[in-house]
Amino acid sequence: NNLYLNEDWAVLLPIAIIKLAASDYRLARRVLKKHPGNEAALNLKKECEDFFNDDFVDRLYSIRGKEILKRLKNDSNRCANA
Repeated sequence: NNLYLNEDWAVLLPIAIIKLAASDYRLARRVLKKHPGNEAALNLKKECEDFFNDDFVDRLYSIRGKEILKRLKNDSNRCANA
């Protein structure tokens, strides 16, 4: 059977989910920098913040979601000041 799944998916899937949410958050921040009232970007940013602030992320990965969000905000602020 070509659909054999090993245990790697259990590690890779949460990482992929968190990476996608981080990418979405960065995208929303970039759009909002140029277009502060962009409703889609505001909604995406809030969804990402809600995701990282939820305890669900803590169960997915060994780092706390709030810490990931803090790092993303610091990275965005550092890039904005560069």
